[in-house]
Amino acid sequence: MYGTQTEHMNMRRHVLVVDDEFVNRQLLGYILSRDYEVMQAENGRVALELIQANLGMLSAVLLDLHMPEVDGYTVLKTIQGDESLKRIPVIVLTSDKSAEVESLKLGAVDFIPKPYDMPDVILARVQRTIDLSEGEFIIRTMERDELTGLYTEQFFYEYARQIDKYHPDTEMDAVVFDINHFKLVNELYGRDFGDQVLQNIAGGIMDFINGTIGIACHYEQDRFFLY
Repeated sequence: MYGTQTEHMNMRRHVLVVDDEFVNRQLLGYILSRDYEVMQAENGRVALELIQANLGMLSAVLLDLHMPEVDGYTVLKTIQGDESLKRIPVIVLTSDKSAEVESLKLGAVDFIPKPYDMPDVILARVQRTIDLSEGEFIIRTMERDELTGLYTEQFFYEYARQIDKYHPDTEMDAVVFDINHFKLVNELYGRDFGDQVLQNIAGGIMDFINGTIGIACHYEQDRFFLY
């Protein structure tokens, strides 16, 4: 399971510095080691290996773009194309201003300019990036019902309010439905079968509202809300 701010309160977070220049890696490692456990990679190939091997503990990747073997752009594309990796925030290390737009499109969240002559600013940017990423992960975890993947009640009501606010002229329907005698399904066939029934219904709901501004919620054991 991924770490959160609460879990990390009493342990140092891990960050990965990826740069083909030895001096740059050492300098950033020295700056960051004050607050973090630092891993280093000399190119994108090694970086991806380290990311996979340390997936559960990495809090951020600091990534140079221009490297031999596998460059930073390829690393960004790989991270964004893998659901298990894209949670990890990537800060791009660059002296090329023109590269920032392309990096953002590929999923970078921030930039640290070269040369690394402002240690306190670097530490502040890394800390801010990690805090925002962990906060977003907590929100995503609370946003969805673990069993069905639909919204939880709290977020369903909030997003319904946003729909009304930003689409005031759109006619909406509110639907509440439940499964008759669902308790009997669980008693006859077991909890696992009942959970599968709920998941199948949730999948049908998602297919139904896909492509619309509609939202859905799993409320209580066998009840669903649609808007």
